[in-house]
Amino acid sequence: MIGFDRLGYYTEYYRNLTPREFGVENDGDKIVISNIKNRKNINEMELPKFSMVQPIEVSDDDKQKLKGVSISEIDFEPLNSTSPINFKVSVAGFPDITNGIAFDAQETKNELLQPHISLHDELKGLGLGYKLYKRFIELYGHLYSSPSRRQNRVEVPKIWAKLKNEPDIECVSNGLGDLCTSKKYTSDKDKAELLAKMGIVDEGLKRIKSNLNESLNRFYSH
Repeated sequence: MIGFDRLGYYTEYYRNLTPREFGVENDGDKIVISNIKNRKNINEMELPKFSMVQPIEVSDDDKQKLKGVSISEIDFEPLNSTSPINFKVSVAGFPDITNGIAFDAQETKNELLQPHISLHDELKGLGLGYKLYKRFIELYGHLYSSPSRRQNRVEVPKIWAKLKNEPDIECVSNGLGDLCTSKKYTSDKDKAELLAKMGIVDEGLKRIKSNLNESLNRFYSH
């Protein structure tokens, strides 16, 4: 069974996030940050509850059929309303594989949805990971990925690279990460708001102002 190492993941996350002089250690199922200035008590943070895959068995015949599953046959049912949002993933015609898929969407500080996905070994190599990402974008409008938070640094970059070639998906990348939005289901207003959260609009305004200032300077110099 493949599980998501929440403790290890967030320990590294907070170690990268906090200044070097802070101490980041584990205490059971908690992360403890010490040496915080002007605070007498040690901060303790409960770890977010991510979904875990369960043991399943998939026949060779079903594996071949799953390779041909269309994206429209995949559905997501949210099981809670707070981040990370745990989803029950269903595939039409394959009710027994639901427990073998763990899919969560975590809301980042800038209110973008970062996916966390785990597949049981029986479901790997069937192309499901990419289809799950694409279907989620179709249904919920977007997905965001920060390279520093990716658990699988081999397969996940391949998925994002493939998404960027989809005609019905628009993707942008910058120092914050990658953002893919649905052209069909995301309005211009929603897309503008998502891009603003990535800093795309601010960067564009800076370029416009810079070009304007250069033009004005050339004008006044003559």
